[in-house]
Amino acid sequence: MRAKVDRNDPATSLRNATSTGFPERGDAVSEALFFGHGLNVVDSKSRLSIPASLRSTLAARGSAREVLMGPGHNNRPCLIAYDKGEALRMRDRFQAKHGMDTSNDVYDENAELAGYMEEISIDEAGRFVLNPLLRSYGDLGNHVWFIAGFNYFELWDPWTFLAQPNLKPQHRKAILLNLEARGLPLERPA
Repeated sequence: MRAKVDRNDPATSLRNATSTGFPERGDAVSEALFFGHGLNVVDSKSRLSIPASLRSTLAARGSAREVLMGPGHNNRPCLIAYDKGEALRMRDRFQAKHGMDTSNDVYDENAELAGYMEEISIDEAGRFVLNPLLRSYGDLGNHVWFIAGFNYFELWDPWTFLAQPNLKPQHRKAILLNLEARGLPLERPA
């Protein structure tokens, strides 16, 4: 006997898809992944547009009008963003890893993963307000570099991203070309 599926709950649909091997016909299971990168400007009202390729993935995942956003994981100097379906998968992995452990380290890790995330509303033009707290978490200025990571995307200060000591050549080339195309300096402005 199959479990009842709430077609509006991505976690239920995903659980059903993975337990049976195939989703129920009509289930809202999305294999949409985030790909690509982009450089956008924060406007005078602190609004920032999410690149179209990332917005289309959010829409395919059923999250066209909101995203969860917070400080980069593992002390990365950026912001991380993902949909609620990814948050549910992260919670499940966290619980599987830690079970009933109530140590301070587990509480700290839980707070790092969930405690500083914010639900961000996205308008019809694909913009959201980059509030002062998020801006400070990512140390973001007036330009933001977006980079996809399959189930999430990151938001970086472009010059911080470029200054990473082990930056791969293809990342360096992509950001340098984007900075140059926008007429921006290749070194951090003073």
